[in-house]
Amino acid sequence: MNEAAKQTVLRPVPYGLHAVTVRRGDEDHGITAAWVMQAAFAPPMVAVAVENDSKGLPMIRDARAFAVNVLGLPVLAEAVGWIESRLVATMPAGSHTPVLGEVMEAGVERTGTAPTLAESGLKYSV
Repeated sequence: MNEAAKQTVLRPVPYGLHAVTVRRGDEDHGITAAWVMQAAFAPPMVAVAVENDSKGLPMIRDARAFAVNVLGLPVLAEAVGWIESRLVATMPAGSHTPVLGEVMEAGVERTGTAPTLAESGLKYSV
């Protein structure tokens, strides 16, 4: 494979910037996620790709639930909104494991625009 061509093609793909949170017992954990998408309309489902060696992946599997926080600008610490999901399935796929969740609840905290990974100045590709 032509590595330079692969990077040139993959880097401009737009990715959102989200915080995925999970609570297992008394322990809370959060990870950033760029690969988040709506996976179904009925029932509403979202999919999130989580790195295989992430502390969050086993916590999500154990808790059987997770939340996707839609971050807003200019203060990234404050979410524009959130999506609470019940874990439906995990599907190992290379370096990440897509996590599929049925949307159980959603909320809007404030108006704003969710940033993309490109706007943050970060790059996420191999």
